[in-house]
Amino acid sequence: MFLVASISAVIGFTVQQLVRRQGALSEQLAELALADALTQLPNRRAWDHRLQAQILRANRRGAALCVAQLDLDHFKRFNDELGHTAGDDLLRACAAEWLRALRGADFLARHGGDEFVILLPDCTLDEALDVTERVRAATRAAQQCSIGVDEWVPGEDGASLVARADTALYRAKASGRDQVGSDADGTAWAGLTAS
Repeated sequence: MFLVASISAVIGFTVQQLVRRQGALSEQLAELALADALTQLPNRRAWDHRLQAQILRANRRGAALCVAQLDLDHFKRFNDELGHTAGDDLLRACAAEWLRALRGADFLARHGGDEFVILLPDCTLDEALDVTERVRAATRAAQQCSIGVDEWVPGEDGASLVARADTALYRAKASGRDQVGSDADGTAWAGLTAS
């Protein structure tokens, strides 16, 4: 009887440890599913969740909300000339610099490749242009980035807002790169045109 009780206790303890370990592993997997392995920033899945939550929040509170899309100018050429390891190093360094330039409530995520997105809660378009100008200026000295920004319109979904910021990004690139701009009214452009 003592042997059966001892074996049962050992089995119970072992099962309990396995359940705890699986719970810890599940938490780690959930975190990994929301993080970009290269930059350690939130990934697109995390971005999608946060964007939806912030739109709901802005709608409830009547708060301002802006989104910015940014990418490094001529990143493909950088990779081709210096190699992918240097490109990875550049992405990590820029991500760290951009984070330091943002406000505490802002949310920077890697959207894919050299494209990043910023969620700017409680931020009007004018304020967002100022914040993203700091981000642009914080980009490594040897590299430049272009940024497109737009402000959420009540009732608008996240995909539409991101698409408008993306349009502003491509306009910034077509206008000479190394600048921040918005297509909100077609005229709100800031920054310096790269020479």
